[in-house]
Amino acid sequence: MWEAGAVPVARFLILGGSALMSCVIKRLLAALFAVAVLVGTEPSAYAYEVAPMRVALVPAEGRTNSTITVNNIRDAELPVEIFVKRRVIAEDGTQSFEPAEDDFIVFPPQVAIPAGQSQAFRFEYIGPPPTDAALGYVIEVAEVPVVPPGFSGVQFAYNFGVAVYVEPPRAFVKLATEARIENGQLLLDVTNSGSKYALLSNMELVLVVDGNRQVYDPAMLAELIQNGLVAPGGRISFAMMVEGVPASGSVQAEFRQP
Repeated sequence: MWEAGAVPVARFLILGGSALMSCVIKRLLAALFAVAVLVGTEPSAYAYEVAPMRVALVPAEGRTNSTITVNNIRDAELPVEIFVKRRVIAEDGTQSFEPAEDDFIVFPPQVAIPAGQSQAFRFEYIGPPPTDAALGYVIEVAEVPVVPPGFSGVQFAYNFGVAVYVEPPRAFVKLATEARIENGQLLLDVTNSGSKYALLSNMELVLVVDGNRQVYDPAMLAELIQNGLVAPGGRISFAMMVEGVPASGSVQAEFRQP
């Protein structure tokens, strides 16, 4: 999932070799990359830097465009291209992305950034201004792999997703949370009746289980909630693994601004 993803999404290409060997290498690399994430390896050390990672536009107030900057921290040229995708959120919080190139103008759409240099990309929303609910997009910065002649092996490439929200004037978040316990598992249903996207990991959660009150701050929620983006007029349902939840009992939950 992309939101304010400081961590890039890695892709790897296998060039040359048999189909069986490629399959084995794919499984091995997937396992190694998972281990690297679990032990806290810093992916950006091998990639590049993108800023900002979240942008809000309000066309009705004249805010239709912005700029992102890609900083090539490598000692080699970095070819990248830009894609625009519309964000779709399922009820379980998982996300999918649909092409939305017609909603934005991006310049330049692709460029090769010299080693140690940076490049600014300007994007402008050209669709109709939203009036009731924000629209969610991702500006995807995709590395274009450069394959040396005769190269055979594995090559990594990294993509960043910049969250872009196109909002109506005075957009707001309004959440309602229903909580229950089933077989010792805390289940939450969160509805957003506001006009702005809500990122649950940026909020506080007040949880009362059998009269015992616990407050989870944004840092704690970032570890506990995997897919916590709620669209305007949307609803997501998910389980949250917290300690001390009984097999059954009464529970109340409220997300609020910290």
